[in-house]
Amino acid sequence: MEPLISVIVPVYNMVELLPRCIDSLLSQTCRNIEIILIDDGSTDGASDLCVRYADEHNNIIAILQENRGVSAARNAGIKIARGRYLGFVDSDDWIEPVMYDILLRTLKKHETQISACGYTYNRFDGVYFKNKVDIDTPECLELEVAMKSLIHPDGIQGFLWNKLFDRELLMQAGDGKLLMLDERVRICEDLLYVSRCLEVAGRIAYDNHPLYVYCVRDYGGLKDYNRERRFSELIALESLIFSWTQISSSLGALMERHYTNQAWSILLHVAAVGDYEYLPIMRNNVKRYLKPFLLSMEVKFKRKVRILITLVFPHLESKIRKAIKGW
Repeated sequence: MEPLISVIVPVYNMVELLPRCIDSLLSQTCRNIEIILIDDGSTDGASDLCVRYADEHNNIIAILQENRGVSAARNAGIKIARGRYLGFVDSDDWIEPVMYDILLRTLKKHETQISACGYTYNRFDGVYFKNKVDIDTPECLELEVAMKSLIHPDGIQGFLWNKLFDRELLMQAGDGKLLMLDERVRICEDLLYVSRCLEVAGRIAYDNHPLYVYCVRDYGGLKDYNRERRFSELIALESLIFSWTQISSSLGALMERHYTNQAWSILLHVAAVGDYEYLPIMRNNVKRYLKPFLLSMEVKFKRKVRILITLVFPHLESKIRKAIKGW
């Protein structure tokens, strides 16, 4: 008999897109699957839809809770998951029928505790990428290569949703208890989780078929700015700098550069929305690892110039970008 796979789906106000997601899970060729829907305080009728699916299908469990965020929803699912293996799917996405079958076979083939697959990137404005992961990515990535791939634009990425985790690994990573997501972190919470699992597993298996369809919706840009949410990303990256440095100095330096890039992105966002109280704080965050960033041969000269301009004139960089094509 196939081992049970528990798939955790956090849901928040997705009543229109949720059926597509759940139906793709019900269509899996891997039949021994448990689908856990965690409704995180939806107000659009999605919670009723979760309950209806659970009533109609024996392998679907619906949990309704007050709005506490995606990490809390995923944690609620982890706590009740019965599967030998755990996976995660976002409620506005969908997956190919063979995804979990292939992820399980890939994991077993390479005798690893985590497996990952390629994914399709489907943007709200019609931009569509068949597979965002480099076609030359090896079938099995050892620790340092895997870590780098988590943050490389063409890597396997630190997402939870294109991966399958061995339950025993989550127990080991959680020091005897199933590893939970950090509910204080609102951005990069999945990268933190995957990174911790990889530290323990030491390697990850990969199948290059794009089996997950990642849908990027228009969240409204500037009007969705949330200071605490953006700052939580830097808390996560600080933690990763520490843990990656323990693996190797080169990995630690890579994460420091990633921190600087992300802090710069946040500074641009802060300037654009006019959060002037937060500007000096974000300037200091950009400067935190700036010296090695500027000295690094891994960083393009133009990026260094753009960051220096933003530090002195936070609003000027975006104006230059609009005026000069390719800036």
